Amino acid sequence: MNRIVIIFLFLFFSSCSTQEDVPCEDGSGYLHKNGREFACSFNIQKEVGYKKWIDIDIELTDVYVLSYDKEDDFFLYTEFLGGRPTYGISMKVPKSYFTKEQYTVSLRTADKNLKECGKPREFIFHRIEESNDMAIYHSLVEENYEESEDGKELFFGEREFPSYGIYHVLKICDDRKNFILIGEIEE
Repeated sequence: MNRIVIIFLFLFFSSCSTQEDVPCEDGSGYLHKNGREFACSFNIQKEVGYKKWIDIDIELTDVYVLSYDKEDDFFLYTEFLGGRPTYGISMKVPKSYFTKEQYTVSLRTADKNLKECGKPREFIFHRIEESNDMAIYHSLVEENYEESEDGKELFFGEREFPSYGIYHVLKICDDRKNFILIGEIEE
């Protein structure tokens, strides 16, 4: 009887410890590859100088969001050319599972309850560096921060907007500060 109680207590405490929400030290969102889930994989970045990118904390910083009432597609292009803030995305993943120089990732946004907000968009991520057991990829640049021909800058929108060759638009949820990125790699 004592063994059963000890086993029950062990299973109870071990299940409680695995169900707690452990905050990410760095990054947010989820990436799925070959049936595996990698947490805390993405960082949204803004450009602060020529090809110099820094991570932003979307829970503390308001990201620029295209308004719902913008109607024509030409508006998006003028926003892009007009210097409106666009974003890049970095992806930090275990290099033992991510060995290629580039990956095509289908990205979408979701709220904190993982309810999808909009249609997915495909981004090509290029490996830019390695550190310890992690590989870092970026959606806009290749090795040595040379621009890639397939790089896409990112806008966020209150509704679905079309995407073009130089940028994608991801629809965010109602709460501008409370969304995450979810990515899927199909191989």
